[in-house]
Amino acid sequence: MPNEMEKIADKMAALQVRATVASKEDVNASGASRFSLEENYTVKSLNDWVNQIASAEIQEKVQDQKRASFIDLGARMQVESEAMRAMIEAHVDQLVEGVCHNDLLCANLMLNEAKKELVIIDFDYTKRNFLLFDIANHFNEYTGLKCDYDTYFPSDSHMRNFITIYREAMRRYILEAHQEQTTLTEVFEGERNFFFTTCEEEEAQVITEWVKLVKWMTLLSNLSWAIWSLFQEAVSDLDVDFLNYAGQRFDRYVLTKQAFLDDIFPNS
Repeated sequence: MPNEMEKIADKMAALQVRATVASKEDVNASGASRFSLEENYTVKSLNDWVNQIASAEIQEKVQDQKRASFIDLGARMQVESEAMRAMIEAHVDQLVEGVCHNDLLCANLMLNEAKKELVIIDFDYTKRNFLLFDIANHFNEYTGLKCDYDTYFPSDSHMRNFITIYREAMRRYILEAHQEQTTLTEVFEGERNFFFTTCEEEEAQVITEWVKLVKWMTLLSNLSWAIWSLFQEAVSDLDVDFLNYAGQRFDRYVLTKQAFLDDIFPNS
């Protein structure tokens, strides 16, 4: 699926623009939009979800032989979640929110070979989030359920190419949204500064910075899915070792955390 990079980047941008417009234009009787009333998906996972797995009610649901490991891993996730929430608050001005798919693994990208058309499916986790989370999460999903990062995690060059295509598509879809007379002044808050540049040199600099930001977002992706997996270990009836998968995602978070953060926030 990484070979379909151009189609995926384009479809991701189209989905984010159209879903965000729909969410922001869906206004209730009090004048509040659906978007404004929705919690940020990542922040919610690093707050509400991680607190749930620390509760006695959830921990009691875990198999006896796994409970100690569950509690230990959950405690470590709580510490890291608090640190990441603080980092988001400190650097939120570098991020833009919209409606994201949040689960763009290969199984949710269907390619019609005859028409050479790509279709995104499964919108169970489609919520308000940081736009770059979708890119980062998609990159993490290159590694599959085996979490083979050494083989499949994309290079910086691949990230640059994907981001370049995504930004071009975003500019096109944002302009189309305004031409279609959306009631919104902006599709995304700060969209002009975030997506539009004045020259090739400035665009190249932004793309370089985005590679670093996306790597930071891969940490948030790994941490949030580790939390989700740990929660599933307690509540799911599926015959899946969610505890093991949670550990794999958290291990990747720990392994890459310092290098990725030093790259984007060298003085923090």
